[in-house]
Amino acid sequence: MRNYNHPFWTLRQTTGRPLERDKISGGRRSSEEPGYSDAFLQGIEWPLGLYPITPVYATDMGLIYESGGTYHYDASQDPPWVPGAGGASPTTALGTSSALGTSSAISTMADAQSGGSVLVSLAVSLGAGTAAYAVEDAGPAGWTVSSVGSGGVFDPHAGKVRWGVYLDGQPRTLTYTVTPPAEATGTYQFSGVLSCNGRSAPITGDREVTQR
Repeated sequence: MRNYNHPFWTLRQTTGRPLERDKISGGRRSSEEPGYSDAFLQGIEWPLGLYPITPVYATDMGLIYESGGTYHYDASQDPPWVPGAGGASPTTALGTSSALGTSSAISTMADAQSGGSVLVSLAVSLGAGTAAYAVEDAGPAGWTVSSVGSGGVFDPHAGKVRWGVYLDGQPRTLTYTVTPPAEATGTYQFSGVLSCNGRSAPITGDREVTQR
Protein backbone atom coordinates (compact mmCIF):
# COMPACT_ATOMS: atom_id res chain seq x y z
CA MET A 1 0.00 0.00 0.00
CA ARG A 2 1.43 3.36 -0.97
CA ASN A 3 1.20 6.79 0.52
CA TYR A 4 -0.52 9.11 -1.96
CA ASN A 5 1.33 12.41 -2.28
CA HIS A 6 -0.07 14.83 -4.82
CA PRO A 7 1.33 18.04 -6.31
CA PHE A 8 1.92 21.33 -4.58
CA TRP A 9 -1.44 22.97 -3.99
CA THR A 10 -1.95 26.74 -4.06
CA LEU A 11 -5.13 27.96 -2.37
CA ARG A 12 -6.78 31.30 -2.92
CA GLN A 13 -9.85 32.99 -1.54
CA THR A 14 -11.92 32.48 -4.62
CA THR A 15 -15.10 30.87 -5.83
CA GLY A 16 -15.66 28.17 -8.39
CA ARG A 17 -12.16 27.77 -9.78
CA PRO A 18 -10.07 24.61 -10.06
CA LEU A 19 -7.45 23.95 -7.44
CA GLU A 20 -4.09 24.91 -8.94
CA ARG A 21 -1.56 22.11 -9.26
CA ASP A 22 2.07 22.41 -10.33
CA LYS A 23 4.27 19.35 -10.06
CA ILE A 24 7.49 21.21 -10.81
CA SER A 25 7.68 24.81 -9.68
CA GLY A 26 5.27 25.11 -6.77
CA GLY A 27 4.95 28.46 -5.04
CA ARG A 28 8.69 29.08 -4.74
CA ARG A 29 9.73 28.16 -8.27
CA SER A 30 11.88 25.31 -7.02
CA SER A 31 11.94 21.75 -8.32
CA GLU A 32 12.59 20.59 -4.75
CA GLU A 33 9.46 22.21 -3.35
CA PRO A 34 7.52 19.56 -1.45
CA GLY A 35 3.89 18.82 -2.08
CA TYR A 36 1.28 19.71 0.52
CA SER A 37 1.08 16.13 1.75
CA ASP A 38 4.86 15.93 2.13
CA ALA A 39 4.89 19.25 3.98
CA PHE A 40 2.27 17.88 6.40
CA LEU A 41 4.22 14.65 6.92
CA GLN A 42 7.57 16.26 7.56
CA GLY A 43 6.46 19.43 9.32
CA ILE A 44 7.91 21.63 6.57
CA GLU A 45 7.08 25.34 6.60
CA TRP A 46 4.40 26.24 4.07
CA PRO A 47 4.84 29.54 2.21
CA LEU A 48 1.19 30.64 2.29
CA GLY A 49 0.68 31.06 6.02
CA LEU A 50 -0.78 27.59 6.65
CA TYR A 51 1.94 26.43 9.02
CA PRO A 52 2.03 24.08 10.72
CA ILE A 53 -0.16 22.04 8.41
CA THR A 54 -2.60 20.16 10.59
CA PRO A 55 -4.17 16.78 9.75
CA VAL A 56 -7.49 18.59 9.21
CA TYR A 57 -6.01 20.93 6.60
CA ALA A 58 -4.14 18.08 4.91
CA THR A 59 -7.22 15.90 4.52
CA ASP A 60 -9.34 18.86 3.46
CA MET A 61 -6.93 19.30 0.55
CA GLY A 62 -7.27 15.60 -0.23
CA LEU A 63 -11.05 15.91 -0.20
CA ILE A 64 -10.87 18.82 -2.64
CA TYR A 65 -8.57 16.85 -4.91
CA GLU A 66 -10.87 13.83 -4.90
CA SER A 67 -13.91 16.08 -5.46
CA GLY A 68 -12.47 17.25 -8.76
CA GLY A 69 -10.26 20.11 -7.62
CA THR A 70 -12.92 22.86 -7.57
CA TYR A 71 -13.51 24.69 -4.32
CA HIS A 72 -14.84 27.89 -2.84
CA TYR A 73 -13.80 29.95 0.15
CA ASP A 74 -16.15 30.08 3.15
CA ALA A 75 -14.79 31.99 6.13
CA SER A 76 -17.42 30.43 8.41
CA GLN A 77 -15.86 27.00 7.96
CA ASP A 78 -12.61 25.58 9.32
CA PRO A 79 -10.85 24.78 7.08
CA PRO A 80 -12.37 27.56 4.95
CA TRP A 81 -11.74 25.85 1.58
CA VAL A 82 -14.90 23.92 0.73
CA PRO A 83 -15.24 21.49 -2.21
CA GLY A 84 -17.55 22.65 -5.00
CA ALA A 85 -18.14 25.84 -6.93
CA GLY A 86 -20.34 27.35 -4.23
CA GLY A 87 -23.22 26.12 -2.14
CA ALA A 88 -21.64 22.73 -1.44
CA SER A 89 -21.20 22.12 2.26
CA PRO A 90 -18.40 20.16 3.95
CA THR A 91 -21.15 18.26 5.76
CA THR A 92 -22.41 16.85 2.47
CA ALA A 93 -19.46 16.79 0.08
CA LEU A 94 -18.44 13.12 -0.27
CA GLY A 95 -20.03 12.33 3.08
CA THR A 96 -17.50 14.34 5.08
CA SER A 97 -19.12 14.26 8.50
CA SER A 98 -20.56 10.77 8.24
CA ALA A 99 -17.20 9.44 7.11
CA LEU A 100 -15.56 10.64 10.31
CA GLY A 101 -18.46 9.53 12.46
CA THR A 102 -18.04 5.91 11.35
CA SER A 103 -14.23 5.92 11.15
CA SER A 104 -11.84 5.21 14.00
CA ALA A 105 -8.21 4.78 14.97
CA ILE A 106 -7.85 2.44 17.95
CA SER A 107 -4.52 2.14 19.75
CA THR A 108 -3.04 -0.94 21.42
CA MET A 109 0.23 -1.17 23.35
CA ALA A 110 1.67 -2.94 26.37
CA ASP A 111 3.30 -1.72 29.55
CA ALA A 112 7.08 -1.68 29.35
CA GLN A 113 9.67 -3.20 31.61
CA SER A 114 12.51 -0.94 32.71
CA GLY A 115 14.25 0.42 29.62
CA GLY A 116 12.11 -1.68 27.30
CA SER A 117 10.56 -0.52 24.05
CA VAL A 118 6.82 -0.22 23.43
CA LEU A 119 5.17 -1.06 20.11
CA VAL A 120 2.30 1.33 19.37
CA SER A 121 -0.27 -0.09 16.94
CA LEU A 122 -3.08 2.04 15.52
CA ALA A 123 -5.87 0.12 13.77
CA VAL A 124 -7.64 2.48 11.36
CA SER A 125 -11.11 1.63 10.07
CA LEU A 126 -12.96 3.91 7.66
CA GLY A 127 -16.55 4.86 7.08
CA ALA A 128 -18.22 5.10 3.72
CA GLY A 129 -17.36 8.25 1.82
CA THR A 130 -13.84 8.64 3.19
CA ALA A 131 -12.02 10.44 0.39
CA ALA A 132 -8.86 11.38 2.30
CA TYR A 133 -7.45 10.53 5.69
CA ALA A 134 -4.34 11.07 7.77
CA VAL A 135 -3.16 10.14 11.26
CA GLU A 136 -0.96 12.03 13.71
CA ASP A 137 0.23 10.63 17.05
CA ALA A 138 2.63 11.69 19.80
CA GLY A 139 4.19 9.87 22.73
CA PRO A 140 5.82 11.24 25.87
CA ALA A 141 8.43 13.96 25.43
CA GLY A 142 11.97 12.64 25.54
CA TRP A 143 11.12 9.10 24.42
CA THR A 144 12.93 7.79 21.34
CA VAL A 145 10.78 7.00 18.29
CA SER A 146 11.87 4.32 15.80
CA SER A 147 10.59 1.77 13.28
CA VAL A 148 7.74 3.89 11.90
CA GLY A 149 5.76 1.65 9.53
CA SER A 150 3.48 2.16 6.52
CA GLY A 151 5.39 5.12 5.12
CA GLY A 152 4.93 7.24 8.22
CA VAL A 153 7.38 9.96 9.24
CA PHE A 154 8.57 11.08 12.67
CA ASP A 155 8.96 14.85 13.04
CA PRO A 156 11.52 15.29 15.83
CA HIS A 157 10.85 19.03 16.19
CA ALA A 158 7.14 18.54 16.87
CA GLY A 159 7.60 15.14 18.53
CA LYS A 160 4.87 13.64 16.33
CA VAL A 161 4.51 10.67 14.02
CA ARG A 162 2.41 11.28 10.90
CA TRP A 163 0.87 9.15 8.13
CA GLY A 164 -0.98 10.17 4.98
CA VAL A 165 -2.57 11.74 3.19
CA TYR A 166 -4.17 8.49 1.97
CA LEU A 167 -6.70 8.74 -0.84
CA ASP A 168 -7.45 5.06 -1.45
CA GLY A 169 -10.07 4.50 1.28
CA GLN A 170 -8.23 1.46 2.59
CA PRO A 171 -8.02 0.60 6.31
CA ARG A 172 -4.52 0.27 7.73
CA THR A 173 -2.69 -0.77 10.86
CA LEU A 174 -0.06 1.89 11.55
CA THR A 175 2.82 1.14 13.89
CA TYR A 176 5.83 2.71 15.51
CA THR A 177 8.11 1.95 18.46
CA VAL A 178 8.97 4.17 21.41
CA THR A 179 11.78 3.64 23.90
CA PRO A 180 11.72 5.47 27.24
CA PRO A 181 14.76 6.97 28.93
CA ALA A 182 16.40 4.62 31.41
CA GLU A 183 15.29 6.76 34.35
CA ALA A 184 11.62 6.87 33.34
CA THR A 185 9.08 5.42 35.79
CA GLY A 186 5.35 5.85 36.17
CA THR A 187 2.45 6.30 33.76
CA TYR A 188 2.80 8.28 30.53
CA GLN A 189 0.22 9.60 28.09
CA PHE A 190 -0.05 9.37 24.30
CA SER A 191 -2.23 11.68 22.22
CA GLY A 192 -3.21 11.76 18.56
CA VAL A 193 -5.94 12.25 15.98
CA LEU A 194 -7.47 10.59 12.96
CA SER A 195 -8.56 13.09 10.31
CA CYS A 196 -11.01 12.24 7.53
CA ASN A 197 -12.20 14.65 4.84
CA GLY A 198 -11.18 17.77 6.75
CA ARG A 199 -12.54 16.71 10.15
CA SER A 200 -10.73 15.04 13.04
CA ALA A 201 -11.38 12.86 16.09
CA PRO A 202 -9.08 11.61 18.85
CA ILE A 203 -7.35 8.25 18.63
CA THR A 204 -8.95 5.96 21.20
CA GLY A 205 -8.01 2.71 22.95
CA ASP A 206 -4.78 2.33 24.92
CA ARG A 207 -3.51 5.86 25.37
CA GLU A 208 -1.22 5.46 28.35
CA VAL A 209 1.62 3.16 29.24
CA THR A 210 3.23 2.37 32.58
CA GLN A 211 7.00 2.21 32.78
CA ARG A 212 7.99 -0.17 35.58
